[in-house]
This record gives sequence, C-alpha cells and structure tokens, in this order.
Amino acid sequence: MSAAPHKAPPEDMPRTGSGTGPTGTDPGQKRGSRLSPGIAAALCVSPAAGIVVFAAALIMGAGTRPVLTAALLGTVAAAAAAASAFASEALVRRSYGKHMAEVRDMTVRICDGDLTQRLSLPKSSPLYGVSQALNSLAASLAAAEESRSTFISGISHDMRTPMTSVVGFIDCILGGAVSRETEERYLTMIKSEVLRLSRLVRVMLDISRLNSDTKPDLSDFDICETVRQILISLERRIDEKHLSVSDDFESSRMFVLADEDAIYQVLYNLIDNAVKFSYENTDIRITLASCDGGSVRVTVFNEGVGIPAEDQPFVFDKFFKSDRSRGIDRTGFGLGLYICKLILDAHGRTMVLRSDPGRNCEFSFTLAAGKNPDRQRRSMRENDD
Repeated sequence: MSAAPHKAPPEDMPRTGSGTGPTGTDPGQKRGSRLSPGIAAALCVSPAAGIVVFAAALIMGAGTRPVLTAALLGTVAAAAAAASAFASEALVRRSYGKHMAEVRDMTVRICDGDLTQRLSLPKSSPLYGVSQALNSLAASLAAAEESRSTFISGISHDMRTPMTSVVGFIDCILGGAVSRETEERYLTMIKSEVLRLSRLVRVMLDISRLNSDTKPDLSDFDICETVRQILISLERRIDEKHLSVSDDFESSRMFVLADEDAIYQVLYNLIDNAVKFSYENTDIRITLASCDGGSVRVTVFNEGVGIPAEDQPFVFDKFFKSDRSRGIDRTGFGLGLYICKLILDAHGRTMVLRSDPGRNCEFSFTLAAGKNPDRQRRSMRENDD
C-alpha cells in the first residue's frame, strides 16, 4: 500500500511551531519587548492602571488564550482606572473642603471687622474666583474705613480749632483784662471764626448733596461772564499780592451746557487757589477755548508754589492739603478740589492737573458747548411771527 501523499496545510490555516510567521514567535525575540494594546490603553488612563495591567499580563502570559487575556486585561484596566478616578475625586474633595473652610473663615473675619486678611487659593481651585472677590471686598471696605477715619479726623480738627479760639477770646473779654480796642479786635476774630464754622457746615452740606446722586441742573450760560464775576469778587486779594490776571478768551461770550451754580463753585475754588498759592507780582491766566467734540476747555494757570509730584495723585481726596503745615492755607479745609471732582464727575467730566513744583500749577477741564439763549429766544419769536 502506497503511503498517502502528504498534503500541505491550506494557507489560511494557522501554523504552530517555532518558525517565524504571522503567529509564530521568533526564538531570538524577547517576550514582552512590545506592549500589548491592553497595556498601552491602560497606560493612557493612568500610570497606576498600566502597572496593574502589566503585572496581570506577566502572571497570565501575554501569548496564551488571547481572548480571555484581552477580556481580563480590559477588566483590570477598567478597575484600575476607576480606582484612580476615585482617588482623584477624593483628593479634589479634600482640597475643596479645605478651600471652602478658608473662604468661610475669611467671611467671618470680614463680618467681625478684620479687613487685613487675604486669601491665596491656587488658580486651579473652583473657589479661586470667590477668593478674589472676597479679597477685593476686604480691600474696598478697608479703604472706605480709612476714608471715614480721615473724614472724622479732618472734621474734628477743623471744628475744634476755631471753637478753641472763640472760647479763648470770650474768656479774655469776660475777664475784663483787655482794653476797649483789644475787645473789638477779639470780637472781630470771634466773628471770623464763627463764619469759618458756618462755611464748614455749608461745605459739608454741599458734599452730602453731591454724594446723593442728584443730577446736575443743566442750562446754557455764558461762562465768560461767570469768570468775570469771580474775578471781581477776588479783586481785593488779587491787588494785595500785586497779581496780573489775563483772561485769554476765544470770544467775549462763550456758552456751555452745565449746572451754572455748580460750575461757578468749581471756577471759584480754582481761581481762589490760584490767588492763594501764587507768588507776589506773578501772573494768573484763565483760558477759555473751543476744542474737538463740541466742548469748551477751561484752564486756570498760576505761577507759584505748585504741587509736589508725590502729592499730585491725592489732591482730589477729602481733607487732603498739600500745604500740610498750613503755613500758606490757614482757612481751607482740604475739601475744595474734592468738591470740584464731585461736580465734574456728575457732569461726566474729568479734571486734569499739571504742575511744576516750585514754579507753576495748572488745572483744566472741559464742558459741553452750549447755545446762546438770546438767539434761541429771538428765533422762537421770529417763528411765532
């Protein structure tokens, strides 16, 4: 009987053995030199998951029972990923709880009046925005508290000084130890101090009114005439210091749309300061000129002591006086420029300061250009005719 002819296995039948091929293993190739897809996927999830899967692969043998191995590796990878996620969530919960406690403590401190603490949470924290808002709130409240303390201190000083003088003068008069001429001089001083207190009360009422968000009473008026009225009221003091005042007006009549009484107060404060702080025999220049955007620019310039650079950012603050010794300004309260700022803020305008300390100082601002009311009335009459 002849031996059955040897048949070669079909090409699609898997081969086994030690040869090389699609599923064969090269004896010289090291086991584990290439990561299986399951291990690679686990490493993508987290390093911990990759290590667990890799250990499982070594125990079971990466080349045996491919279906079962892949299933087991997938299960292990999922379990490792879940464990890693749980650990991360627990860490986030602990951090969130710690940050929430810090926010709560900060809130309690603010309620108790402690405005010195600040939170420094990392930007990755879900409560970072809340911490920044609390820091901003604490800073704003601290600034308001400092302003309030300064306000009370300034009011106390400006009220106590004239009252002390009044009491002293009255005691001297009642004691009968002064002559008739001296008594009259003391009475004049008492009147001056009482008027000073009256001005302080009026200024405080003005500040209260301006802080009440009352809208300015807008009307068209001639700002050139307003400046002339102020210069006439200050004429005596201008002559005493031998000052030369130039009114550099673009036109003899220039109209603006603003609150006339409020702008009068702004101009009076600026020109009064120019006279007060000018050197003798120097110039004061008041300029009115049209500018772009339908506005009129107002500038008050004087040659005098000026304002030191370190004081310029604070000149519009309440009770701030650059002349801290009160050697030049003995009558002011440090509220004039603050009131000017409030008035211009209500008009949507800004005051600009330029000063060369020891030489000159200049304040400027703009107002909306207005219309000549005389022309308006004349036009209305012509339309009626």
